[in-house]
Order: sequence, then C-alpha cells, then structure tokens
Amino acid sequence: MGQNWPPGAAGVKTKVVFRLITFFASTVCLAVVVWLGLTVELGERTLFGHLRAISGSREAEQLLEGARTKVTEVVGIEAAKRAERLKAEAEKGKGKDRDGRSDEPPGTAPAGPPQEEVGESDRQGLRRIIDSKKPPAGQARAVTPAKKPPPPVKGRVPPPASRPPSKS
Repeated sequence: MGQNWPPGAAGVKTKVVFRLITFFASTVCLAVVVWLGLTVELGERTLFGHLRAISGSREAEQLLEGARTKVTEVVGIEAAKRAERLKAEAEKGKGKDRDGRSDEPPGTAPAGPPQEEVGESDRQGLRRIIDSKKPPAGQARAVTPAKKPPPPVKGRVPPPASRPPSKS
C-alpha cells in the first residue's frame, strides 16, 4: 500500500498539527462539560450537586467501607504470603551464620559473588593505610569543637555574602 501512495508534502507536520487540533478540541469539550455541570440545574441541583449528594449518602459510605475492608484483606493476605515465603527461606538455612541468626535484614536477596578479586598485595597496602590513620593504643582521638556563630546585633540584619552592604 505504501508503494502506490507517495508521502505527502507536509509529512510529519500534518501529524503534529492534527494532534494539536485534537488537544484543543478535547480541552474545549472538557471546559463545556465542567461549565454545564456547574451551571445547568437538573431538578433541584446541578450535575455536580447531584454527584456530591450521592457521594455523601449512606449507601456510598457503605460502598467505600466495603472497598476499604476488601483492600485491607488483600494487603493482609499478600503480607502473610510474603512472611511465609521468608520463613521458608530462613528454615532452609539461607543467609544464616553458625549461631542460626540471619546476617541479612529480612526480605533482602542474598549477595552475589564479589565484583572483583582483591590481591594480597592490595590487602596489605589497604591495611597499612588503615593502621596509619588509627591513633596509638590508649590515646583517644582529638575532637575539635564546632565554632558557634557570633551573636546577632540588635536592629541590624547582616547583608548577604554575595553583595557588599548597602550605604543607606
């Protein structure tokens, strides 16, 4: 079919213009529906007034409560299934140390093999760096106290650091 009909001169622009026109037409239709829903009386109330009255009725509240109950049941069932699955994995002995305690938080996947191998010379170099940063035995590390900002001067707001103070 594409062989017999050459592409039009406008090509892609036609699609973009058509999409733009449909967007504006949809926006106008939505605006008309909203305007009619707010202004045209259908009996005692407007369309949106009727919808509000229906949503506030006892039946609608029962429907909402029933939906909440069902969602809570489904979420509870899913949580119970997840807990059973984790318990079964724990009983198999996955991720346990020799005391039987899990070495990973519950619900995490077991770690894979390391991404790279660290050679013995690299391990010794790292150990030397770590040991050089440790304080000598029996000596605590010195902690410098944080500096307190100067107290503000009453009646003056300090100017921002990016511009000089004004001369007024």
